[in-house]
Amino acid sequence: MAASRHVLPLVAVGWLIVAPCAPAAQAAEALYEADFRHGRAPEWELDPGWVLARQDEGRQALRGQGHHWARLSQHSFGDSRLRLRLKLIRGCVHLNYRVDGPRRYFIGLSDAGLYLSKQTGPGRFQENLASARVGLQRDRWSEVEVEGRGGAITVRIDGQTRLRHTDDNPLAT
Repeated sequence: MAASRHVLPLVAVGWLIVAPCAPAAQAAEALYEADFRHGRAPEWELDPGWVLARQDEGRQALRGQGHHWARLSQHSFGDSRLRLRLKLIRGCVHLNYRVDGPRRYFIGLSDAGLYLSKQTGPGRFQENLASARVGLQRDRWSEVEVEGRGGAITVRIDGQTRLRHTDDNPLAT
C-alpha cells in the first residue's frame, strides 16, 4: 500500500479591511483595518502555525501553515465586505465568515478553484453550497473580497466575481 502524502496549506495575508456594505456609488468607512506593517497584530489570536513574518517584498504579513486558525478577536460585523491581500503558497485556505461559536460560512480557496460551505453546529456541515473552477494563482498576491448582505454572499478575486450564492436560511449577522 502506497503512503499518501498530505500537503499542509501555506498562506500569507498582507492586509485586511472590513467595511459595511454600502451602495457601489458610496465609499464605506472601514470598520476594521490592519496592514501588519509594523510587525504587530494585537487584535489577533494566532494559533500555533501562524506568525508575523517578513515576505518577499520586505513587508510584514500574517503567515499560516497547517489546519490552524488566525482570529480577529472582539469584533463582530453584520452585513459587511471583507477585503484582504492573500498569497497562496500551497494547499487550500479557508476564510471564515460570520463566525458565531461553531456556526460559520467558510470559503475554501486553492489554485484549483473555490467553494462556499456552511457549518451550523458542532459536526453539522453543509458542503459546497456553491463552487467555481477559478481560484488563486500560487505564489502571487491576490485581492480577495467576500461580501455578505443578508443571505447573499459574493466572492471576488482581483475584482472579478467568481462565486455568488443566496442562502435561504442564512446565518445571523
